[in-house]
Amino acid sequence: MTSRLPLTPSATSAPPAAEAQFETIRREEFVFTVRTDHVEEILASAVLTEPMEDLISRHGRAGDGGRGAVCRVVLPGIGPAYVRDYRHGGLLRGFLGRRFFIPGRETRELRVLSAARAAGLPVPEPLASARKRCGRFVGYRARIVTSEIPRAASLVTALWEKATRGIDTAPLLSSVGKAVRAMHDAGIFHHDLNMHNILSDENDEIFIIDFDRARMRKALGMGGRLTNLRRLLRSARKLARLHRDAPSGWFTDDRFRELLRGYADGDEKLSEKLVSKTIDSFPLRLRSRIGWGLDDLLYRKRKK
Repeated sequence: MTSRLPLTPSATSAPPAAEAQFETIRREEFVFTVRTDHVEEILASAVLTEPMEDLISRHGRAGDGGRGAVCRVVLPGIGPAYVRDYRHGGLLRGFLGRRFFIPGRETRELRVLSAARAAGLPVPEPLASARKRCGRFVGYRARIVTSEIPRAASLVTALWEKATRGIDTAPLLSSVGKAVRAMHDAGIFHHDLNMHNILSDENDEIFIIDFDRARMRKALGMGGRLTNLRRLLRSARKLARLHRDAPSGWFTDDRFRELLRGYADGDEKLSEKLVSKTIDSFPLRLRSRIGWGLDDLLYRKRKK
């Protein structure tokens, strides 16, 4: 039997709104899924059809791209947006790159984002996606277009800047916990919740991005919630290990406790349970150390 956390309103939740409507358009080897109120502007801009390499050469690359190449563009009549190509991670990246075989990955992300925004969650606005057949060969490539979150930086950068200036990061981390809790209360499991996929704007408002392979359920059990929180903690510990020159207080396990307190929203028993299942978890520490060892081994091999 799966235990569930009590569902309580989150401080980050906004009043529910209507989900965005999308239109599916087929043109030659492409299948477009576009917001019905932006069809003409997006199709005319060619951001769904132009090769990513050409888009980046004209507009520039945005961030490190993670698993996909990302480009920032300005869409006439809409504003700044991000275009992201889907790409495999891990070992599959070297073999398949951007080629996929089961269609629908991009439209699922659009649906999750649309439902999340309708629930008042702090996520980007979904605008469009495209799927293209890989010539005469089996498979397809896909991309997604989402709105820009103005004046926002990754949580990594936001925490670094505050720590450098001697500003307490506890309130910001508590807000992160509340945002993650709101996402979970809405039944959304984020497949890759890490420090780079959480943004903070100039007002310390929190946003969550990159919902590739995210799943929506009527209710998210404790197992799924802990999986997300553990993934977030692993990414934070890895960054702390890589950046040993970081300013004091940038990230420690004690800082993560503030995030968990925000997630628990005043429930001390829940907060203690989350700490025991994440920060104090020996299996999680062991898994992290094994992963770091493999990273070091592969990195040294590449350097040679």
